[in-house]
Amino acid sequence: MNAMPSDLPPASAAAGPYVGYPADPLPSAGGPASVARRPRTLTLALGAALAVAVTTLLTQLLGLATGRAAVEDELTSQLGDDADLVSGLVTAAVDEAYRTITVRAGIGIFFALVALVLVLLSRGASLVGRILLALTLLVSALLTLVVVADVFPAAGKLVGALALLLTPVAVVLLFLPPVNRYRAARRTAG
Repeated sequence: MNAMPSDLPPASAAAGPYVGYPADPLPSAGGPASVARRPRTLTLALGAALAVAVTTLLTQLLGLATGRAAVEDELTSQLGDDADLVSGLVTAAVDEAYRTITVRAGIGIFFALVALVLVLLSRGASLVGRILLALTLLVSALLTLVVVADVFPAAGKLVGALALLLTPVAVVLLFLPPVNRYRAARRTAG
């Protein structure tokens, strides 16, 4: 049977190559199709921030686990044969130094955990989240620098150095133009 002209859908300028189908089957405004895809820059920034938070956490935990032994070794190597003569003072000095390491590690662990939470909250690239994440990463890096420059186990220094190297990378990536455009697109879409 032949189709009568009244049976055909009305011709429109938006008609696609097939009769009865629109040229663009995806919605042009609203819905999931209009939300911009997360840029690789943001993914890399969040990955680097996550690595900084994890390595900072690991550095601080290594300091807690092996800090007392590192302080004892450093102090006895500096005193040499005199360490036996002043063993009471050595014990007091080791205890005081380990308390300092414990306090620093506690603060570092706190900031590493805050950074982990902020990484999760910054997936939408909100400006406030990125600023807070950058500030937290910088504070974590400064705490790690203080810990690594002090008497600290060698393994902790290596992991801390990795955190120090990744921090500026993460902070710069958080504020590159693709991330800003992604945030602007998300803001206008919803």
